Amino acid sequence: MKLNCRKCPSQIRKFIEEELDLDVEQVSINQWNKGKLEENTLEAKYFINELISQLTTLFKHIYNMSSQAKELRKQKDGLLRDGASAHFKNRYNISLLFSNAIFCEWNFTASYHGKGPHDGIGAVLKRHVWKKVLKGQTIIKSAIEFFKEVDAADINIKCLFVEEKEILLELAAIEKGFEPINELKGIQSCHCIKKAGSSSVDMFLNTGDDFPFKTKVNILESKVNGFSKISVTVIELEKYFSVYYDDNWYIGRVAEYDANSEMCKIKFLQETDLGFKWPSVDDVQMVQKKFLLAGPIELSGNLPFYIKYETRRDIIALYKKFKKGLHLY
Repeated sequence: MKLNCRKCPSQIRKFIEEELDLDVEQVSINQWNKGKLEENTLEAKYFINELISQLTTLFKHIYNMSSQAKELRKQKDGLLRDGASAHFKNRYNISLLFSNAIFCEWNFTASYHGKGPHDGIGAVLKRHVWKKVLKGQTIIKSAIEFFKEVDAADINIKCLFVEEKEILLELAAIEKGFEPINELKGIQSCHCIKKAGSSSVDMFLNTGDDFPFKTKVNILESKVNGFSKISVTVIELEKYFSVYYDDNWYIGRVAEYDANSEMCKIKFLQETDLGFKWPSVDDVQMVQKKFLLAGPIELSGNLPFYIKYETRRDIIALYKKFKKGLHLY
């Protein structure tokens, strides 16, 4: 895995320091800065730290790009959509995995970490208008004036003007449709997402990986009081969750969890008049994942632990709904 394999230069600092003359205190470098090559002089120690920092970032991108490139050679049926970079940043598009009758997966190519096609079109339009403004050939005071300028230009780009009120009407409908989409934490780190259930996805570091680094459940369910109406969205080891168990709710820590299993091991806290504490004898139980009501939960204090009033209120609300028959899946 990136920066962990023996082929990666884990001793890069030592290597650079050995190659660099010990008597050299400053280093002259040429560096690109927004399209212009600039010459700078840096302290040798600062140069080494900056170089290692930049190479670390570069190695991660190289690893992801090479991993994704292997998958491009495999024959596959593709469901194409525009705006790959927008998919990378926008969790809402992942809901498309559930809106098709065929099995779909979403793959992100590392080379698309920059701009999408729409950014290039926008740059052409803005550059054209800005040049005319600088030459004193036009003055732009409103969006309609900008539109008229680019619409009359000979740049082979067809523009349409949409009034703000029309945008707001469409935006209201779009946001209403987005309400049931839960957040996909960690999407910046993954390059492949596969549908894993009726409303669950597996998130992979790279396309072709055998095991997901995270499973996200219920991404299509709406929220109440900051928590999902149904089960928790992400299960993480050593994190605290509220759990429905033995006809009551408790708080426990996830001791063992397997993404391929419906069960997880919970180590329960004991609630007292002073707060939550660990019982004298460990209370560890295997619990179905669907019985995890909310979390991860932030605990305050140190033996006993405390939870915020708002957190307790929301947990109780979820517990009552679940007990009445609103199942978490």
